[in-house]
Amino acid sequence: MDVFNSVSASASQIKCIDMHTSGGPVRIPISGLPNLIGTLQEQFKQAHEPEYDQIRKRILLEPRGHDGLYGGMLRKDTEFVQSGEADIGVLYIHAGGYSLMCGHATLAISRFLIDTQDLEVFPNREKLKFDKESLTTELRLHAPCGLLRITVPTMSDGKSSDPNRDVSFLSVPSFASALNVEVTIPPTRRWKELGTRTSVTVDIAYGGSFFAVVSAQELGFANGIKDIHDLDEMWKTVNAIKDTISTTAELAAYTYLSTSPDPLLVNGVIVRDETIGCAREDVTGFETGVIFVGSAIDRSPCGSGTGARIALAYARGQRKLGEKWAYHSLLSVASDGHGPFVGSPVEEVEIPGGKGVGSRGVVVKTEGRAYYIGATTFTLEKADRISTIGFKIMELPAAIRSKKAV
Repeated sequence: MDVFNSVSASASQIKCIDMHTSGGPVRIPISGLPNLIGTLQEQFKQAHEPEYDQIRKRILLEPRGHDGLYGGMLRKDTEFVQSGEADIGVLYIHAGGYSLMCGHATLAISRFLIDTQDLEVFPNREKLKFDKESLTTELRLHAPCGLLRITVPTMSDGKSSDPNRDVSFLSVPSFASALNVEVTIPPTRRWKELGTRTSVTVDIAYGGSFFAVVSAQELGFANGIKDIHDLDEMWKTVNAIKDTISTTAELAAYTYLSTSPDPLLVNGVIVRDETIGCAREDVTGFETGVIFVGSAIDRSPCGSGTGARIALAYARGQRKLGEKWAYHSLLSVASDGHGPFVGSPVEEVEIPGGKGVGSRGVVVKTEGRAYYIGATTFTLEKADRISTIGFKIMELPAAIRSKKAV
């Protein structure tokens, strides 16, 4: 304990709460955060600057983290917090950078915000409304994509969350941007399962961020996800789709929001399969998805991806308002059905600036469970150059090639 205590007392430290949502890891730093100012979008831009971004890298990259690690930096002061529209803000972080939305992080962060009584971390904690009838607490979270309305199951004391019931959030409006668009794959990036075909048909939808959605069968896997034996090879497949969309003007046009003058990047590719999964008594149906986001495969069923898929199904007339569907990940299927997200469209809305199928969308309710797995104090010794900003092992060969010979 002597070494543990001395290391924990280091002057250079960042304290974090670690959680997981259906297997998707979430790290929540609660001290040592950068001093960002202005609106949330201004803070979002500031966070990318090297002097601030080193905090994200230090806690999420190796040797303290890994490619699949997500997190959330709580923002106590945003324009929505000042106006009373939100209780607190958040910047979603991951090993590759920052994102507009992260559903599995939202579910975990929301539990933590109910459980903390530390007003330094969450100044508005005592202002939250606890409903004694439903044993729930309402929370309004200002995210980069907009305002999220969250319901957290709470114990009768009103001060701690209930891990045995689902947390749920209402998304920003989700919508189908394009249905059945053809994506031509460059000859050098085609995969053997594609056969003699030169293109695939995909959908593009928004659930807080944009996703390309394609069935495993469309990619050439006749038996669906069961035929996928090499996830590294699948990375090459989905990256070919993602890159083609981003670099083809007529396809990139499907990733616009009225609030942005430029197209947004496709956040990820969802390979879906309706033939496997596990049903529940409270849902109408199910499907499974392998979600390739950034540089990682989402361990969770992906909250923003759930919104995107529900928007697609609603646009096709395959979902009714209030109809629940279970969304599984590889992990939840392998875990005998434990850990799906349950999603349902709850309100049809107009999408400002939307065209065609994208002119109407839905507010989606997403439900899931998050659990605590640790509380950590990360330190940095002055002589330690390697872990100051961390590293990604897969990027090291390129870094070596860029070095000049000595």
